[in-house]
Amino acid sequence: MNKGICFLDIDGTVNIINIEYKDGRFDIRFLYPNDNKVNNKQGLLWLSKLCIEHNLDIIIISSWSSICSIEKLSEILYNSGLVDKIKIIGKVGRGDRNIEINKILKENPNIKDNYIIVDDEDFYAEEPTLKKHLILCNSNYGFGSDKYYEARELLKTKEKTKVLK
Repeated sequence: MNKGICFLDIDGTVNIINIEYKDGRFDIRFLYPNDNKVNNKQGLLWLSKLCIEHNLDIIIISSWSSICSIEKLSEILYNSGLVDKIKIIGKVGRGDRNIEINKILKENPNIKDNYIIVDDEDFYAEEPTLKKHLILCNSNYGFGSDKYYEARELLKTKEKTKVLK
């Protein structure tokens, strides 16, 4: 089986919205982990299961890419529960995700349709080819069992299409 790619955003997928109560007020936002862990461990385990079953490596497409090295991003995800058999092979900066993902796909034609995009925002409306690969998460819940099954079906459909061609 050829290697595939999971383009992974972090906030809203494996790091979900937090609510804290401090100094008499509620603060609702994504929090950068001060403990070197994202907060959706279950999401990382579902993602790990998907990546292992479908032979996917990860490329991070998060805004965190502009503030963290690939080593730091990897450390955070592995510390949080990502299975260490899964390789994190790259990251893209804060640029236009459509352009960055298309550039990677063009440079790696062997990927073909064997990829998914896990994100909580739809940056892909203008790019129908990429949108077909989008697993859109709710930022309150992130990547969970429902998104795992959705992604699994999408990847199975792409694998069947590849065999028929």
